[in-house]
Amino acid sequence: MSIPGRGLGDLDQCSPPWPATEIELGGNRVNVRRTPGGAGAQPGLYLHGLGGSSLAWTDLAALLSPLVDGHALDFPGHGYSGPAADGDYSVDRLVLLTIEYLERIGPAHLVGNSLGGAVAVRVAGRRPDLVRTLTLISPAFPDLRPQPRRLAYLPLSLPAVPVLGGWAAGLMARVPAEQQVRAEIAAVWGGDPSGIDPVRLGQDVTLAEDRAAMSWSAVAVARTFTSLLHSWTAGRGRHWGAARAVLAPALVIWGEADRLVGVGLARRVAEAIPGGRLRVLEGVGHMAQREAPVESAAAIADLLRGAAERAGSGAPDGAGGGL
Repeated sequence: MSIPGRGLGDLDQCSPPWPATEIELGGNRVNVRRTPGGAGAQPGLYLHGLGGSSLAWTDLAALLSPLVDGHALDFPGHGYSGPAADGDYSVDRLVLLTIEYLERIGPAHLVGNSLGGAVAVRVAGRRPDLVRTLTLISPAFPDLRPQPRRLAYLPLSLPAVPVLGGWAAGLMARVPAEQQVRAEIAAVWGGDPSGIDPVRLGQDVTLAEDRAAMSWSAVAVARTFTSLLHSWTAGRGRHWGAARAVLAPALVIWGEADRLVGVGLARRVAEAIPGGRLRVLEGVGHMAQREAPVESAAAIADLLRGAAERAGSGAPDGAGGGL
């Protein structure tokens, strides 16, 4: 399906995942998927959320491919990447790995969802020379308000618990892959999760089956989860400080029905970024790039065009934003 009026690519939810290669990054074995861009397309880097993978970007990357030469990382311990070589799954470590990758491909349009959003904003604040534009999709900023759907994520932390870890990981491994995937989708979807495309669902199930054979996968996600929670408590000010330091044109996309990191945080995040723009999508949950790829891609395309126009006029990158 071709999307008129925005210069976007085709949406084909029966397509296979984008090709992947394995690279060495910061001493880690990291999986990277590439979505080749059209003529003149600039590099873009997509960062997934906790427990996710580069598969989260299949449709969005296709839609943006006329404008963006896409790269999507699997963070260490996620997707098809190996475990962290030094056992460090902290947000700070993910920031350093992302910077190292950006140094290889040059300044890029940076897009992050959830955990990936928390990483992306720190990268943009720390290395503005590497970020052309910044898009945050329901970024995992500190939000300690009770959210019932977060209970679905609590078991993720158990494999990292001493003594109980092996038992918990074994218990989780006995849950059928499709049941796991459907439960995860139900936790992040804003609308009816039964509407997910069966081809995309099958690709998620295949990944879950493959990860069940990786002895370290549950512990890796558990340690990433606890590191993220630690950043919400001991390091919460660093998220907001990074947002205030962003110089790139920035867009915040939030699902109105996000029950993991509530939409009540959306305006505060957008206002923390100088010139930040906000787009709230009604009826959409925590992963707008999957649940509403066309709307998300159109909003990002507008950001990219606006940034190009400002660059051509000589205006500062962050000028003229607003909500």
